[in-house]
Amino acid sequence: MADFLDTIIFRLNIDRLAVKDYLDRTASHLNNAGGLLRAHLYDNAGQALGDAAQDLSTFSDKLAQDNASSLYNTRQGFILIQDNWGGEINMGMILTAMYEATNDELLNFIGLVDAYRQSLWNKPFNAEFFAAIARGFEEWEY
Repeated sequence: MADFLDTIIFRLNIDRLAVKDYLDRTASHLNNAGGLLRAHLYDNAGQALGDAAQDLSTFSDKLAQDNASSLYNTRQGFILIQDNWGGEINMGMILTAMYEATNDELLNFIGLVDAYRQSLWNKPFNAEFFAAIARGFEEWEY
């Protein structure tokens, strides 16, 4: 599964670069056409506009190709994940993973939790909501 996902990720990157290339070329042609129009070089401006239109047409054709489009590759990735999903994750699985974690993994986890906590430090706090949650925990029996 990882190899197939790597292939999809690689294709998405190639598609992204192709999209950027076509759009950059289109922008360049349009910018060139603007300068030519300001210089009253209408024939040359027309050619630059035609080149921009051709780049947009090629870009559109690329997006329409099932085997080369980012939409296709993204869809394939989601299908792969859906077909190979490991099922539900429960608290026991999370706790087992925490018990079996390496020191580096724990350090990264705690750092992430502390970063989240710090980002919330000056945010509004809904005391009634969290008090209701706390009351729910009081009902637990051991």
